[in-house]
Amino acid sequence: MKNTKVFVLFTMVLLLVFGSIDLYSAKDNVESGWKTTKLSDFSVAFPEDWGSDMDTQVFSPGKVDMSRGMPALSVHCGAFPIMPGKTLLTTMQSHTHGKKENEKVTIGGLSGFICSWDYMSSKNIGVFLEEKVDGGMGMMYFIKCKAPKGEYSKYKETFEKIIKSFHK
Repeated sequence: MKNTKVFVLFTMVLLLVFGSIDLYSAKDNVESGWKTTKLSDFSVAFPEDWGSDMDTQVFSPGKVDMSRGMPALSVHCGAFPIMPGKTLLTTMQSHTHGKKENEKVTIGGLSGFICSWDYMSSKNIGVFLEEKVDGGMGMMYFIKCKAPKGEYSKYKETFEKIIKSFHK
């Protein structure tokens, strides 16, 4: 049983690190002027004029320049294992600087939490969805959106559409 758990964990890590990442234009449920991006084993839609850094799975209007870190206006997507003995909530809090207030949601057939938080000069909104896997583990899929506090309201609707576009 221990070997099975180790194998499952090892396989998940390999899939996260070396999983196929390709871009395609979805034909269904994408509004005009948007494109769907496939990441590992889920998809998210973005405005067509947004660029990406696929190594970090960061998206932003225009060209994404990661040379000085994550852009002030950006969306970060990915997946993270939920280790045995941990919960989605505790795993999520490590990505939201300890934010504990949240709202339960179901998006793309997965349940989880959505919350907003301020961190330094940015305002953030994120969704964290859980998929149960064997061996007492799970996967947390996340979409974290951030903008400078003074510009957040300008992008709030776009961020909400990005989050709602999640599909497994």
